[in-house]
Amino acid sequence: MRLTTPTEVCPELIRTSPEGTAYSKDAIGTSFSTPKVTYIASEIQRLYPNASSMLYRALVVQSARWPISINDKFTSIQDIVRHVGYGLPNILRATQNDDYRVTLITEEALLLKEGQAHIFKIPIPEELSAIGEDYDVRIDVTLSYAAKPRNTRRTIGRYLSTWLDWRCSKVGESIDAFAKRILETGAAVEDDGNFNWVIGEQSNHGQAKDFSRSYSTLQKDWTIVKSNQLTDSFCIAVRGHKGWDANIPAKYSIAVSFEAINQDIEIYEKIRNLVEIELSNIEVNNIEQEIELSGN
Repeated sequence: MRLTTPTEVCPELIRTSPEGTAYSKDAIGTSFSTPKVTYIASEIQRLYPNASSMLYRALVVQSARWPISINDKFTSIQDIVRHVGYGLPNILRATQNDDYRVTLITEEALLLKEGQAHIFKIPIPEELSAIGEDYDVRIDVTLSYAAKPRNTRRTIGRYLSTWLDWRCSKVGESIDAFAKRILETGAAVEDDGNFNWVIGEQSNHGQAKDFSRSYSTLQKDWTIVKSNQLTDSFCIAVRGHKGWDANIPAKYSIAVSFEAINQDIEIYEKIRNLVEIELSNIEVNNIEQEIELSGN
């Protein structure tokens, strides 16, 4: 792939190296993305001044998308992930909802130890999940967490005091059945809920082979489903796994988004109303968890 820098469309950017002028229009590099991402993070902080940095990090990545023309430049999804990652962040998606898109968050950072699981239930409106409906719905999930590291180990299980991952419910699975499956089988749960996620929890599960979202403290994935695949709720479990010190928990935030990508059904108010009525607190293992609407 060849990159060009025509002066009529390229902005002036500050150089980071001592050679040349202080700024130019002809340089290319990842350093130029830093001011953009920093600005998005600052706007998120303005909305949530008391939130954890885990939330800021999650929402920046949650807002990222691949450019529309990306498939014209790469031959496989693996190549796109390898070169583009999660894509370009967007300040509107990071800070606002609209009629066709809703993002739900855990505004306060939560703590999780080895062997624990937090389960979140997101109610799905009947107008969206009805058997006769056939809307295309994009689901994005981003888990952002931090744990105490030690610099003498390379694998995630030995590098972090506790490491986390997330799983979703299967098509048609109730929260009770999902919670039982997660809490009874624990680490043996190795499925992505029948959804065709782009990355997947293991390197041979998602559309992008050789990649796994679980080997990172920033775990984003997304999929597009038919609305009739959704039932009355969509459940997410965040799980804690053994690291090098079971007494030191990991701290995390999670964001979940739903979007009617063809803008053929308004979902924000429908989900908002259900969240306010039904989703006050969910108790799992005597731990109450709450997921909230983000933005406006």
